[in-house]
Amino acid sequence: MKQNNRAEQRLPFQQDCILSNEFGWIECKTVDLSRMGVGVLINGTIPFKNTDILTINIKSLRHSSLANVQWTKQGVNSKETRVGLKVSTSLYNI
Repeated sequence: MKQNNRAEQRLPFQQDCILSNEFGWIECKTVDLSRMGVGVLINGTIPFKNTDILTINIKSLRHSSLANVQWTKQGVNSKETRVGLKVSTSLYNI
């Protein structure tokens, strides 16, 4: 059985979002979220690495927050990348 190391329970949540930093932006989709974290799915490879600080804008929630990249995982044939983010403001207070 796969061990779950998450500090908080994540809830399924699929919505359009944008990740950006001083080098540009990329459109993606959320996969799940918790109070202080969000998982996203990006088509292709990503220009971000662990510990990068980004801005995440979740369009449907009209929420924007700073986020730290916690982990990245390349998908099959580099067609998609999963990214785990820790956000600076609670997603449950929006």
